[in-house]
This record gives sequence, C-alpha cells and structure tokens, in this order.
Amino acid sequence: MKKSINTLKISFFKNFIFTSMQLGNDFLLTQGSGGITSFKGGDHLYIKDSGLKLKDVGRENIFAKVNFKKNFENIYFKKYRLLINNSK
Repeated sequence: MKKSINTLKISFFKNFIFTSMQLGNDFLLTQGSGGITSFKGGDHLYIKDSGLKLKDVGRENIFAKVNFKKNFENIYFKKYRLLINNSK
C-alpha cells in the first residue's frame, strides 16, 4: 500500500524531531543550545528558536513556524516593484 504525501511528511518530521533530540542529548555532538536547525514542510519552515535547547524538542515546542512561501512571494514582488519603479 502506498503512503500518502502527508503521511510521509509527518513521518519525516517525526524522524527530524527524534534525530534532533538525540543530537541535543549527546554533549560530544552538540554544544550549548545546538545551533540553528530547520525543517521545511509544505509552505512552512520550522526553525529552532534561538536560545532553546535542541535536546528539549521532545518536551516542548522549540520551533517557530514561518510561512516561507508567503514571505518569499512578498519579498520577491516588493523587489520586482522596486526594479520596475527604478527603470522609469
């Protein structure tokens, strides 16, 4: 039986969370809060919040959810409008 795309995304995200937690718990691999990690799923980008520890991913929500598609479109169209206005 084929898995749906959404099921695969959820499975991948769960694996990302598990791997993040494992890395965060290994002092030999991760120092401090664990740096910046992110996961792109659909139109959203999940970015680990600054200062929160990677090892805490299983106990609390340490990721900020950003609609990267909407933000990219806003930046792209703003830049495109500036190029048009400057060419007049």
